[in-house]
Formats: sequence, structure tokens, C-alpha cells
Amino acid sequence: MIDAYLEIGSDGGYLAWSFDPLGCHARGMGEEEALAGLAEEINYYHRRAGIDAFPLTRGDFRVAGRVTRQKQVGKGDTSATFAPDLRPMTRAEVDDALAALRRSREDLLELIGRIPDALLDWRPGDGRRSLSDQIRHIAECERWYLEKFGPAGRSPRSRTVVERLAIVRQLTVDRFRGMSDEELAQSVKVLSETWTARKILRRCLYHERFHYLTIKRDLEQAGRSS
Repeated sequence: MIDAYLEIGSDGGYLAWSFDPLGCHARGMGEEEALAGLAEEINYYHRRAGIDAFPLTRGDFRVAGRVTRQKQVGKGDTSATFAPDLRPMTRAEVDDALAALRRSREDLLELIGRIPDALLDWRPGDGRRSLSDQIRHIAECERWYLEKFGPAGRSPRSRTVVERLAIVRQLTVDRFRGMSDEELAQSVKVLSETWTARKILRRCLYHERFHYLTIKRDLEQAGRSS
């Protein structure tokens, strides 16, 4: 059985998390939906990583932890810290997480390449970000995660959102490649939320995948509207 961790919101939404592989997650309006989605996400991870693994189903999971919050978890609002977040990271685990981030970025850049210039500033409605704003948000939020362990340092100006993605990602890689064993084991509290190296990488993986799926859905909507 594979351990899964559930974040449960006041809106009835669930986020199901995996720590092996790190960062895989799925949302659902109920435990069963979230866990079934988590199986699909891990299966996708295995295919992208070239791992020959038997396809998972909902029945392969054991719920190892639950956190309930007064937030709209069904819309992606997450801040939970689980017991595995507190484990010190090994160098091999950092390498695996950075490799997963590289594959995630390849997916995102392929999707961005399919967005016509005329649609970059298109907004899906309800006050939501344009496609280009969502892409920039991925970069700025990744930097925000990094700064839980202190200032990320100055970075060069970028002319495009894709350049900004690359600049911030290099900051992430350099920061984690250069972390000491003490940093890979430390936990810090920022505004009542606990952060660790593992949680920062988990959230980076989560956030990029979350917005990849959102941008993909919005692009499909824009195509139907045009």
C-alpha cells in the first residue's frame, strides 16, 4: 500500500498528496475522487519519468494522515504541513525532485508554445488572471517559496514571461544544489506555517502542475470561444 495524505477544506474539497513520488497530488470534492485522481497523477509521473510500474488505482492507497482547514481546498488553497515534510532530505531526494521539476517545466513550455500571441492576454472571466499573468505567477510564486529559507538574491531582468520562468528556476536549482545538510534538515515557521526543504519542493511541484492544468483548460476554453 502507498501512503497518501489528505488536506480537507471547509468547502468540502480534498487535496490528496503523495510523498513518493514527491509533489504528486489531486483535488476532488470527496476522499474517493481525490485518491482516484492521485492514482492517475502518479501513473502520469511514472510514464514521464520512464518508470515501468504497474498502473495504480484508488485501492492502492492507505490514508496515513489528514489535516482539516478552514480554507477552500477544493480551489487549490493549500498550506498543510504533514509529518513526511519534516524529514530531512537526502541529496538523492533533492536530485529526484529537481528532475521532476525539469519534466514539469518541459510540459509547461510545450503548452506555452501552443498559445497564440493573440491569446496571451485573454482572460477566462470571473476576475481571473490572463494566460500570460498565470505563467508569470508560476515564476513569482516559486521565488516566494524559495524565500522561506531567506532572500533568494537579485536576479536579472527578464523581457518575457518565459525568460522569467527560466531565471527563477535557475535560482531554485542553484539554491537546492548548494544547501547544506543542516538546511536540508531545518524547519522554519513563517506566519504560523512551517516550511522545510521538502515542503518547498513539494509546493513548487504542486504549483506548477496546478497552473499547467489550469492554463490547459483555459486555452481549450479560449479556443471554443473564438
